[in-house]
Amino acid sequence: MIPLCLITGFLGAGKTTFLERILPGLAEKGVHPHVILNDYQNAEIDATRLARLTDLVMPISGSCVCCGSRDELLEMLESIPDDPEGVLLIEANGTTDTEELVEILTLDRRAERFSLPVQVVLIDARRWQKRFWHNGLEASQVRTATHGHITRMDLVSDRRKLEIRRSLLTLNPGLSEISPEDLAADLATLREAIADLPSRDHGRSQTTNGGAGTAANPSPQPAMNFRPADPNGPPVHHHFHFAAVEMRLKRLISERKLRHVLGSLPEAAVRAKGVCYFEASPEVARLFQRVGGAVDELQIFPLDAKPSVAPTAVVIGGSLDEAALRELFAELLE
Repeated sequence: MIPLCLITGFLGAGKTTFLERILPGLAEKGVHPHVILNDYQNAEIDATRLARLTDLVMPISGSCVCCGSRDELLEMLESIPDDPEGVLLIEANGTTDTEELVEILTLDRRAERFSLPVQVVLIDARRWQKRFWHNGLEASQVRTATHGHITRMDLVSDRRKLEIRRSLLTLNPGLSEISPEDLAADLATLREAIADLPSRDHGRSQTTNGGAGTAANPSPQPAMNFRPADPNGPPVHHHFHFAAVEMRLKRLISERKLRHVLGSLPEAAVRAKGVCYFEASPEVARLFQRVGGAVDELQIFPLDAKPSVAPTAVVIGGSLDEAALRELFAELLE
């Protein structure tokens, strides 16, 4: 059996950065990390960031793996080879309904070679429960988690830290904080503990540490079609409209103009990211990203290897005006 770990959290909470910190620790312990990345439009952008740490990255671009991209996720799970040294890490889309995703990974037969999911939720200390109509979705991702990791703690006051921790424990009293390094160590231990166990029997209950308890009906159950907790309603995140606009950039662009455009994005743009080449250094590929409306959180840094994706910008948010965005980016587009 292969350990399965979900990395979750709202858009821009720091999931890919967290993954970057886990992977070296797993490698040091002889663990082979298989990574599935799910993101709006162009998941290859974040896959490029991880390419220097592992060559076992599989991107899923499009809708969330809890709904529109569910079958693609499950097909990928089936394609992963039996690897006694392997661990599977799934970075879920920032708007994922984690309750539904955990249910799918627990009950669908295509996931039976993997342990019940360990779910880590990333919480952005600056924005926790300050997302207005998105607060419900952010809170729902915490309720299903086994572990939590709070990012950007150095940017908030001690009082705010205390408020966040109290809020998290109110939502999920069993939530325990964990660092990337400790998570890597725990996953390596879990891999050793369950490596020789057979695939899960869907007629049995199981804990996340790989143990099994006999159910009243031990016979295998048929594959199921999954519905949210309210059978008459949509998954949690369907109450929140998100859109993604992908735009092809020129081969070379001005860094000054890119910074200006990213600083001028509308409030509805929750996140922007992409790959580009600057006129001043045409041979160096760069990754850029901006979270929320904070221009001070704009990051632009060189990539270690040439990316597999063409120069691209992706903007994610609620009720985006694609025409207005393309007009804003006009000087940078092909």
